[in-house]
Amino acid sequence: MIRRVRSLAFALTLVVVTSEVAMGESIDVPAGTGFTAIAGGGYHSLALRKDGSIVGWGWNDYGQSAIPPGRFIAIAAGQWHSTAVRADGTLAAWGRNHRQQLEIPSDGGYVAVAAGRHHNIALRIDGSIVGWGDDEFGRASPPAGDGFIALACGMRHSVALHADGSLLVWGDNGLGQLDAPQGNDFVAIAAGGYRSVALRKDGSAVAWGRLPKKGEVIPSGELTAVDLGSFDRYFAIVLRRDGTLAACGEALYGQTDVPAGNDYIALAAGAYHGLALRKDGSLVGWGREAPGQMRVTVTGEKLGTIPEWRKEPPETAVQTVYRGGVPHTDRQGRLRMKYDPEKSFFPIGIYGYADDSDWESLGRAHYNTITHGIRTPDNFPELLERYDLAVIWTGRGDAEEFGKRVEHYKTKTWRHRLLAQYCIDEPYVFTGSSGYTSDDPIDVIQSGWRDVYRTTKEGAQHHFPDLPVYVNLSPQVDAPQNGWGEWIRTSDIACLDDYPFYDRDGVRHGHCRGIARSIRAAVLAGDEKKPTWYVGQTFEHVLPDRDRYHRFPRPEELRGSVYAAVVHGATGIIYWVWDHPGWRTGRVIGMSENPPIRKNSLAPATPMHRIQSQALWAAAAQVNRELTELTPILLSPTVGPEVKYSLGIIKGQPKTKADIHSLLKPHPDGGYVLLTVNLDTSVLIARIEFASALASAERLFEDRNPASLSEDTRSFDEHYKPFEVHVYRVQLAK
Repeated sequence: MIRRVRSLAFALTLVVVTSEVAMGESIDVPAGTGFTAIAGGGYHSLALRKDGSIVGWGWNDYGQSAIPPGRFIAIAAGQWHSTAVRADGTLAAWGRNHRQQLEIPSDGGYVAVAAGRHHNIALRIDGSIVGWGDDEFGRASPPAGDGFIALACGMRHSVALHADGSLLVWGDNGLGQLDAPQGNDFVAIAAGGYRSVALRKDGSAVAWGRLPKKGEVIPSGELTAVDLGSFDRYFAIVLRRDGTLAACGEALYGQTDVPAGNDYIALAAGAYHGLALRKDGSLVGWGREAPGQMRVTVTGEKLGTIPEWRKEPPETAVQTVYRGGVPHTDRQGRLRMKYDPEKSFFPIGIYGYADDSDWESLGRAHYNTITHGIRTPDNFPELLERYDLAVIWTGRGDAEEFGKRVEHYKTKTWRHRLLAQYCIDEPYVFTGSSGYTSDDPIDVIQSGWRDVYRTTKEGAQHHFPDLPVYVNLSPQVDAPQNGWGEWIRTSDIACLDDYPFYDRDGVRHGHCRGIARSIRAAVLAGDEKKPTWYVGQTFEHVLPDRDRYHRFPRPEELRGSVYAAVVHGATGIIYWVWDHPGWRTGRVIGMSENPPIRKNSLAPATPMHRIQSQALWAAAAQVNRELTELTPILLSPTVGPEVKYSLGIIKGQPKTKADIHSLLKPHPDGGYVLLTVNLDTSVLIARIEFASALASAERLFEDRNPASLSEDTRSFDEHYKPFEVHVYRVQLAK
């Protein structure tokens, strides 16, 4: 959406010393003078020197504070990335690229740049604008035209100031971000979060978008510059004509405790901190400087290293995880490293049940685990016994709270059915019981969740000392600021979901490369000594008015996603979700053997929805049969280098150097089992070649003849459709 209304950009500023401030707490900034511009990002800052060099400091988990060489004339800082204009008029960008924030235009002639959360816009010398990065809501698609002189970016919208004094806004308008004022007397703009502000020639300010309902919106006075906090916790900083600073808004982290003085010439606002530039070219900073695992100090020292689990995995087909033993549990959640046919357990579970759920269908579909749901029936223990199910209990609390639940549900009488305690879901996405909100710094939210986990684990294990307590994570492997690796190490079980199948702008998307990477990362972060469970996608999010929504996976996509997890180290599979009236209120339709229509719900099932739901249930049932049969094999150590083999693509156009991944396991009756899966959408022919001659390669679960061996009996070829899985019982020649 674009709006033109008759009316200096988002944080285009910069500058090591600990700055002296009259109020609040100072933060470290680079020392010296000679700085000309400053920019505040999510948890990092930039400063531009007279000589065209840039200084970056703060969080560096994506390299956002690691400055490229060269001379520059303008800078901007986004949430996890940075961008700048070089002296020759070309653009540069560095940091996180998960939304194409770094895919800059290749031409030149640029004079200014602005950065939002995941998108950027740049100003050409002729006054035209170009955008790149995440273009949801059209935020990175500026309108045609020239004559613009300043830019600003919020989280989901963009603003431009025209030479005639009018404003242009585009992007999302869900919170009034595009309801800009009329007029042609504007001289400066800023944007942050879901709001914007513009200054008039007379020094007055007008703001729009999501504004605080109480208190001052913009400090009063004759203003020459303004900036807004880049996240949703509102605060505004202004520069008055007399060279003083003022601020208003939420001050929990000292964001509004501006320094005294009347020699300031520029300012910038980050997520929870502010920066200002003095006439002598020195810097001052205030607010919160959140500690990070990987960061650059104001003196340029780089702290922290990239752990092995976070590195990009090698593009190789053959996987070697668990050669020293497979971490898994028994039915009571006790850790095991060696397979025992009487005790070892591979959970095959599903989330959700309702009063009208058909529990017998779980048996028909070969499930052995259920999660404690929203509505627990009175005969819950009886159902667990009748259908031979282990249960993952959900909830959190202290020892007293757990004592009440244990008493109410008589849990100690069915401890043998209790597999684990699930207490937190995605502690960096949801804030609920952390004691904080999404407006707070990530490290603060994380500290709250760690307290919740610690209390819950102590409470649960007070009653059941050997019960594992775990946290479910999303696949944000490359986000160390979320504590991803630390949560894996802290949680008794490494559990993560990954929902890769979605439609966007009418185009179907999805691949399993992310599953492969995140499961591998979880295994490595747990030092290959922690059970790893994968939560798979079996739902559709019914959002007809959205450009992007999760869709039902196709049966082959579901099977491919499960095997992608297993090949990279998953020792348990849990599907999300079994169709349930509670999920329908969230516009979610899950899989079911016989899904009801639920006409009056927020997500009524159309005939096609019901067919897709049933097809997915049938596909899961087949996969579950296979996993049940493969359990002794999957929980045995992976074959070592004594059996050499390779897998290569001989025909087709793969998306990567190794679209098909494989894992070789010993068969308890002799020989080996080779699991292979196509992680992507290409149609391929692969050649699987062993160093030794083969006696046979029997295809399992396919009702087909064995693979045809090559003339030297060392290899065979196989056809792979998108996401196709092939499992072989391989016998070497004697």
